[in-house]
This record gives sequence, structure tokens and C-alpha cells, in this order.
Amino acid sequence: MNLKGPELGLHWQSRHLKASTLEADVHVGLQNYSSALSGQLDSVLNVDTRWRALRTLTTQPQWQYGLALHTHSNFLRGTTTLGFGGYDRLSTQVWLPLRWQSVGNQPWAMDAGWLLWGEHVSRLSQVNSNLQDVTNTQRRGIYLQVSQKMSTSRSVIEPYARWTRVDVSDIRTVMIDGQIRGAYEPQNNRMNLGVKWHFR
Repeated sequence: MNLKGPELGLHWQSRHLKASTLEADVHVGLQNYSSALSGQLDSVLNVDTRWRALRTLTTQPQWQYGLALHTHSNFLRGTTTLGFGGYDRLSTQVWLPLRWQSVGNQPWAMDAGWLLWGEHVSRLSQVNSNLQDVTNTQRRGIYLQVSQKMSTSRSVIEPYARWTRVDVSDIRTVMIDGQIRGAYEPQNNRMNLGVKWHFR
């Protein structure tokens, strides 16, 4: 399956916490779903949140590390072009983030993260009440992000590129049409290209 489309988001960052920083991002988008097996569905509501607590290394102030919580919600409501019913897909993930930032007036930043634990819920019962909702556990994943801040007289513009990969989840047994089958969340790859605009 593929989901493509624009998102609009807000970024918040704490101040005056000495060596610690709290950050939050919320992105909302209407995206287009497509699958060779199940067809297409337009204007799918997608909501992503990212929460980070970072601490600066006292001996290496260009480096930060911490803990992050990410959530992903795809509300696949409606019927696809091939007649398949959609359902909500909800993910909650805990990451170990690491950041390096250069010095100067227009600094570069490189972010990386390793997945510690994730849970993915597929609400199949929204398609058919005889189907079970499936909850899978995710154990392996990574993300990489590169960004640069460019200052103007009244704002800071920060273009960025972000790539995320989460590997195949565990397998859970479910009953479908009277038969026991294995259900899993397949490998997921995401690419985000965007610009942050900081107002002074």
C-alpha cells in the first residue's frame, strides 16, 4: 500500500531548561491511498505526533540524546475503487533519538533514531464485525533526518528531509472465515520532505 500527500504541522520547543530540551511536532494531512490489491481511496486523514525529551552532552554541546514518543494514525474510512472497506490504523512507538548540530549562523543538524518498541493496531472490525482487531508488536526500526536553518530578518526557514523504516512486526493469530491465520504489519518506509518556518 502507498499513502502520498501533503501535511501541515506545528513545532514547539521549550526554552530555559539548562541542558534539557522538550520538543513536539504535530502533522495533519489528507493523503491518497493506493494498493494494487485493494484499489484507491482519496483524502485519507493522517495524523502524526512526535514528542522528544533531549539532553545536551556537557563535554560535547553539539550532541543531544534522549527519548521520543511517536504516534501515527491513518483513518482509512470509506470504500476503495475496488470495493474494499477501509479501517483505522494506529501506531505508538518509543524511540531512542540522537542529534548532532553544527555551529554557526546557519547550522546543519543530523537526527537519527532507533526503535525501542512499537505497537500497531489494525481495526479490522470496522470493515466487518466478524473480524478481529489485530495488535502487532514492532521491534526494529530507524530514522534519519537532515536539516539546515537559514536565518532572515524576521524568521528562520529550515528545510529538511526525513527517512523512516520500520521492519516487519511479529505475527498474531486471528480467526478469518473460520480459519486461523497469521496477521502481521509489513515493513514500512516513509519519506518526508518539508520546510519549517520559525517566526521571530
